[in-house]
Amino acid sequence: MEDLVNNYLDKDCFKVIQGGTDVAIAITQEPWDIICFTGSTQKGKLVAAAAAKNLTPCILELGGKCPTVVDVGCNMDYSAAKICMATFLNAGQTCVRPDYVLVHESLQDEFVAAMNKHIARMELEGDDKNQLGRIVTEWHTGRCEDLLAKHGGKVLCGGKVNKQKKYCAPTMILNPSEDSLIMQEEIFAPILAVMTYKNFDEVITYINTKDKPLAVYYYGPRGSKNS
Repeated sequence: MEDLVNNYLDKDCFKVIQGGTDVAIAITQEPWDIICFTGSTQKGKLVAAAAAKNLTPCILELGGKCPTVVDVGCNMDYSAAKICMATFLNAGQTCVRPDYVLVHESLQDEFVAAMNKHIARMELEGDDKNQLGRIVTEWHTGRCEDLLAKHGGKVLCGGKVNKQKKYCAPTMILNPSEDSLIMQEEIFAPILAVMTYKNFDEVITYINTKDKPLAVYYYGPRGSKNS
């Protein structure tokens, strides 16, 4: 990115500054005309607080925990294929990926089987031949280990992390604890929480208890009143 900016853009107008948390903190202390930030809600609050000291306006594009609903009457194979693609694309490192799936309790086994089928199609044998992308840094790979360490649920598939290779296997976790990192933070990794519901009112109530997501996905019969 830095090479592209330096080679093709006006250096008097554009500059790439690389660094970690210390650099980010230092930059946000400056009295800019405006700050545009993309990241987690937690980090967005820190940026906004720092900018407020200089009365600097902010544009914040914050990630969220995007819910996906799998309803009775859906085309399960189609739904699982789409959810697999959206969840595990770029090793789960996209802002609008499904963070958790609410599946009608009668569909749980069918959904898990369909997801496992499409996950298998996305992979080849062995880590080195895996078709999925890698986690961006070793630090973020370590974060995947933290997410999987104390989730309080049941691992349905995956759960394997190789920090050296920056690899996290596509993972589904059934009913993780509400106070676990998986349910409290945007996952931003190839990890999917799966929960069941009995009636659609539960779905609406649960989603409304969370921060506003960037997207909500629904899979059900065409023309359903729930959609």
